[in-house]
Amino acid sequence: MTQDRSERRAGQTRRSRRRAPKPLTLLAVVLGLSIGGEVLLRLEPQLCPRQEQLKIAETTGGFDDFVDDPLLGARARGDVDQVEHTLDYSYRVRLDSLGFANAEPWPDSVEVAVLGNSLLFGPGVGLEGQFTTLMERQLGPGSVLNLGLPGGSPIQELRIYSKYAAPRHPRIVIATLWVASDVDNAVQFSHWLSEGSPPGFTAYRMDYPTTHGSFTFLLRVRDLLSRSYLLRAAYYYARSLVRPDSLTGRVRFENGQEVWLSVREERRLARGAQRPGLDVADFIAPLLELRARADSAGTRFVVALLPSKEEVYGASTDPDVLNTVREVRTALDAADLPVVDVYPPFRSEGLGRPLFYRRDIHFNQDGNALVARTLLRWIARHAPLETPRDTRTAREAGAPR
Repeated sequence: MTQDRSERRAGQTRRSRRRAPKPLTLLAVVLGLSIGGEVLLRLEPQLCPRQEQLKIAETTGGFDDFVDDPLLGARARGDVDQVEHTLDYSYRVRLDSLGFANAEPWPDSVEVAVLGNSLLFGPGVGLEGQFTTLMERQLGPGSVLNLGLPGGSPIQELRIYSKYAAPRHPRIVIATLWVASDVDNAVQFSHWLSEGSPPGFTAYRMDYPTTHGSFTFLLRVRDLLSRSYLLRAAYYYARSLVRPDSLTGRVRFENGQEVWLSVREERRLARGAQRPGLDVADFIAPLLELRARADSAGTRFVVALLPSKEEVYGASTDPDVLNTVREVRTALDAADLPVVDVYPPFRSEGLGRPLFYRRDIHFNQDGNALVARTLLRWIARHAPLETPRDTRTAREAGAPR
């Protein structure tokens, strides 16, 4: 009897072993599911948990074709005419031969030169919808020169003015500041210069947090793992279950539209403008030099402060997100630099409608229109262009560019 039971147990054990999947089979199944999930999320990122879509949106689509430039680090490739797609929009990117968002040929002289970063590229609205073009429609053909540089900062704005704007003798120079990005852009460019301006500035910028931060090795590992859509989705989904408010905030409007806010970005803004190796005085120093050069040329100079979506929509619940711009404003006032502040109109007009894209960080059509109106009002009040100059293009005048 005992022997029969032992034989039955042995038989059941052998059958269980035969039915149990082998480790290599399990590994192959897991690997196959992981690869399949990774491919699926890259093809259809909208399938991610809602909190993760904002993160993936930052690395999906949008213009990213840059060339090295010894003066600026990098600039957009010239002679571009192509369509770009993101989770929020599709739009036509049109860049001149120098990689700026202008129609060609450039005029020999301009009324207004606008300096800044990717906000001047018109993501989502293209050349026709960006605020510099909207200004030009009011001021006249060939009156506004757009000298926006993605990833730019005041240091690069000064260099761009000297090389591209000053020879065209603008009556007004507007240096836009988007402090949510420009402070860190300035830190990166300053370090790049101090390290001998190595080639590959675009890669240098992208890798900067992992190559110049504390715990560099761990940051490199995290950066490598974060390139997986599947791992990122799983991580942020798990975080959203533990702390639902730790990833994104959402602002809903009466018409059903939404703007998503990054809580991580809000925390970064709340830390203020001071950075290791670059304080606020260093940040605005190039603007002081820019004003001096503009003054010597008889050009009116002004700084335009442009807000981020977190500063517009997040400040009501977290006032500390305004710490960065507050410190920069104080420094601008102390330096007696003229400022046109675009924050107030954005906060008032943005209450009833979105002025940014749902996920993307840039101005939408309404946001670009509001910037244009605000800058035009300042020009009409403080530097009216009552006697427009001859803004014939180089081609019309028969002169070389």
